[in-house]
Amino acid sequence: MSDGMSRAVFTLLLPATLAMSVALACTAWPERLWLGVPLMLSAGTGLAYAVSRLMILGVRIETSGPPKANHDSVRDG
Repeated sequence: MSDGMSRAVFTLLLPATLAMSVALACTAWPERLWLGVPLMLSAGTGLAYAVSRLMILGVRIETSGPPKANHDSVRDG
């Protein structure tokens, strides 16, 4: 299940990350776009992958703990 969630988050993050990567490459290296765009596209892809894995890792940690007490069922006598 978490692999599917990770792929979905990666797929949703990828277009925005790639667009920001190209914009950053055009701003930072306007005279060397042939070098900046491929570098930033690969960095953006790696960043989207890392963020998607970290988000799913956080979901796993949050949901894998012991069950929480239900305070609604406790009555003050």
